[in-house]
Amino acid sequence: MPQFLDRVGELGSKDWDWREEVRALPMPVLLIFADHDSVSMQHIAEFFALFGGGIREPGVINPQFSRARLAIIPGYTHYNLGQAPEVAQVIERFLTQPTSPATQFEPEPDPAGLKR
Repeated sequence: MPQFLDRVGELGSKDWDWREEVRALPMPVLLIFADHDSVSMQHIAEFFALFGGGIREPGVINPQFSRARLAIIPGYTHYNLGQAPEVAQVIERFLTQPTSPATQFEPEPDPAGLKR
């Protein structure tokens, strides 16, 4: 156990600032966090911003998205997030549509058949 604690201490003393490397990633990226994550919402927002997310209005017509998607899964923590069934759904959608999220609003059909 003392050797383990020494190794954890060594890891904690290193500089883990990888912002420039993260910012330079060329591929689409999916960030998944829990709403009660041990990672602060401020850090999540800062991390998302490294990919251009959440820092400007995307626009209504022809929205411009960043190359990252951010998912906050409600009702979980950092430690049990892997148990959330929503995680698989988010990952599947990202893998099938990594750069083309739904961008067009389509109203639900009127059950009475009336035109709006």
